[in-house]
Amino acid sequence: MKKSLIFLFVALFIIQGAFSQQPTCTADSARVWLNFLASDELRGRANGSDEIEKVAQWLSEKFKQFGLQPVAGMKDFVQPYIFNKDSSFIHKNIIGYLPAKNEQGNENPFIVISAHFDHIGISHFPVNGDSIYNGADDNASGVIAMLAIAKNLSNQQLQTNNPILFVAFSNEEEGLLGSRYFVNSNVVPIEQIKLNINLEMLGRSHEFGRNKFLITGTQHSNFQDIVVEFNKETEWGVADAGEIVNFLFRMSDNYSFVEYAQQHNFCIPAHTIVTSLGFEHIHQVDDEVEYIDFENLNNLIEHLTQLILYLSNNKIVVQCN
Repeated sequence: MKKSLIFLFVALFIIQGAFSQQPTCTADSARVWLNFLASDELRGRANGSDEIEKVAQWLSEKFKQFGLQPVAGMKDFVQPYIFNKDSSFIHKNIIGYLPAKNEQGNENPFIVISAHFDHIGISHFPVNGDSIYNGADDNASGVIAMLAIAKNLSNQQLQTNNPILFVAFSNEEEGLLGSRYFVNSNVVPIEQIKLNINLEMLGRSHEFGRNKFLITGTQHSNFQDIVVEFNKETEWGVADAGEIVNFLFRMSDNYSFVEYAQQHNFCIPAHTIVTSLGFEHIHQVDDEVEYIDFENLNNLIEHLTQLILYLSNNKIVVQCN
């Protein structure tokens, strides 16, 4: 009897340990989230619509569920804003953060992980009867990667030396308006931002192959060099797409950080990570869930989680060039 109890205890210990090693964001979770964000029900997540309001509320609930905290001065995760004194619609950025492991008065700068959750709505010119711009890759894929990283860091209690700020921007498709509002709002002192990693179009792997991603604005800082060094011990690599990555540097929300810092005579390293250029499907009605490579996407989420831990816990210095 005694031997049986010992065996049972050991078996339970091993099982518990095995489960504790599993990623907290499962592949099924990512698939469910992306299917929701890119569903016909959300009608292309157009800015100013009832559907994007629904997404903003959903993101707020996820931030709360994952144990993120509102930043100082905000009672919840919602940063409301309006345009041109037109209050007919209250636009929203969704903001939350995970504290550093030994946070003392925010002495350590933030690492900002961002993604935009808006898209372009309904087409006036249906293609084969389809008029909904579902935006599965652009940018439901980036949003669910951001959420999954937040869940991984929080649920696995993977502590960092830097507070990690997660920001879901609206109005990227209207000209980076949500991220520009954020950087000018000073809800987080911009000088306290160490790095912005913006996530966009992470769902397709057909252009450069699996285990490959691009970093925009390679000439802006030493970030790509740091990532290449980190990748050496992994199966991942940085693809070479030529000068197009410097053009794309100005096309996503990372550039709002760069632009603001340049206007105020300092620098914030800020880059977007993508897995494809997307020219054949960006802003097309066939940007659908069926084309998402979920295996590659989930592997990338785990890789980026480890990259963030590496950047924070090894006192890596990302510097502008």
